[in-house]
Amino acid sequence: TDFENAIEQKNLLATDRNSALTLFNLLQANSRDSAMLVYCKDELINACVNHANSCIQDYINGTDVSNASKDMWFNTAAEMEYVLSNTSTTSFDFNQIKSKYFFLMARGYREGDMRSNWETGLALIDSAIQLQPNAAYLYNAKGLICDQLGLDVDAMKNYKQANQLAPKWLFPINNIGSLYEDAGKNDSTLMCFKKLIQLYPKNARGYAVLGSFYDVIHKPDSAEYFLHKAILLDTTSGLAHYNYAEHLFNQHRNVEAIGVLMQGIRNMPSYKYNYYLLGRIYEMQTKTDSAILYYIKAIALDEYFDLPITHLADILSDQQKYAEADSWYVKLISMNPNSIDGFYGLGNDLYKQNDYPSAYYYFHKLIELDSTFSGYYNNLALCFYYQDKYDSAVYWFSKAWMVDSTDDGLLFEYAKSLSYTGNNSHAVYLFEKDLAKNPRDLNESDCITVGYAYLYSKKFDKAYTYFTMPAVAADAAEMNYDLTCYYNLKGETENALKTLKLAIKAGFADFDRLNGDTDLQNLHSNKQFDKLLSGLK
Repeated sequence: TDFENAIEQKNLLATDRNSALTLFNLLQANSRDSAMLVYCKDELINACVNHANSCIQDYINGTDVSNASKDMWFNTAAEMEYVLSNTSTTSFDFNQIKSKYFFLMARGYREGDMRSNWETGLALIDSAIQLQPNAAYLYNAKGLICDQLGLDVDAMKNYKQANQLAPKWLFPINNIGSLYEDAGKNDSTLMCFKKLIQLYPKNARGYAVLGSFYDVIHKPDSAEYFLHKAILLDTTSGLAHYNYAEHLFNQHRNVEAIGVLMQGIRNMPSYKYNYYLLGRIYEMQTKTDSAILYYIKAIALDEYFDLPITHLADILSDQQKYAEADSWYVKLISMNPNSIDGFYGLGNDLYKQNDYPSAYYYFHKLIELDSTFSGYYNNLALCFYYQDKYDSAVYWFSKAWMVDSTDDGLLFEYAKSLSYTGNNSHAVYLFEKDLAKNPRDLNESDCITVGYAYLYSKKFDKAYTYFTMPAVAADAAEMNYDLTCYYNLKGETENALKTLKLAIKAGFADFDRLNGDTDLQNLHSNKQFDKLLSGLK
């Protein structure tokens, strides 16, 4: 019958007309056969329980469920909720069913990239543990959520509790080893990962994680041996293929890495990380069309997979497809309200489009999220710098400098901002610091800016050097005008007037600039200057 087909296909509680629940409701409305209705209802309840147990068993066995979306977990939880609504609270297995419901809900909340969801999942797991205090898989699940939340001590405590309850269960041992690895405790990490192989000599996971750890501690030969062994043991293991391909990728053996990943996709097409790593390799090879294709495939398997979303958005941004890129950055923020990648991407796209006032918000937000990174202050400073708002630019450059005085990537822009606000002695210090570290040929505008900073600091020899550099000398009118200012502030009026004549002869014709320049104010009473000025009217 249609009802039995729906049960067999696990189409249990969906709202479509072919789901088991919809068909049961139709039977209930149109049949008086109470025995059949009881039978059908029991079948539906049993199917929901069996499906939930199957999902939980897959989790315990390590069957590849890491790609399952949060909707799958929530849908399975909904099936257990249906079972609960049709089970007496006095039933011997009511607490066990409710505990599994809490676990499935928590597992759904763990998916994605939202901290608030992880915290909700943690509370649900605690509720499940209260009902089943001896279920090792619940402590392991709690450890994973604590791990996501950065609660390493709590994570380790729960992993060890899971291990105590199930000493031969692979995953708590694996997770304990991973925490030791994050803490830099290499001996303890090796002990855990080697224990996986001792307990399960034919399980690929132990070899895959041990091989990757040997990569971390720079033992590539050992890494190669164990990673290759993992693939030989299980040709369907997505993790084994991913770890081996990443090892090859890190050794710049990209052709081999691509081959391993393609094989992994053929054998386990639902493992999202293989698509993601293929995208990374193609992106590094500047094969952006292929990179985009594989990032999209990874996202199709998990719409909350933030790594390919970030890379995809960055590629689209580099291609100046800002609307498309920004839609992905917005998704990152919807997944995680504190997404650094999301806010940086949006701010950077606005900055690249010269929409500096709109970029302010996002760069301010980045500073709120991480006040220890000087680059965010520099980004904000540049927004003001390119609007000629130099006082504000100086303020944010100085903030960046206070956060990290070794970050000298924008020292030149900081120094220019200082010079434009009249703080020439500090500007000169930063110009010298920058050019000592990064000697380079400056363009005409930069030479003039540095020259005036030296001039106003009364370092006349340095000022003369910059005013006569080739980049400035190519524009004789500008060079001689700057030298006019130089000589006048130095008190050499005759030389100032000579170079002014040379500037005008070379084509200088800016009456307003000459008349309003405070560097030449004391010449206004000079008849020769007045004659030259009149000639420009």
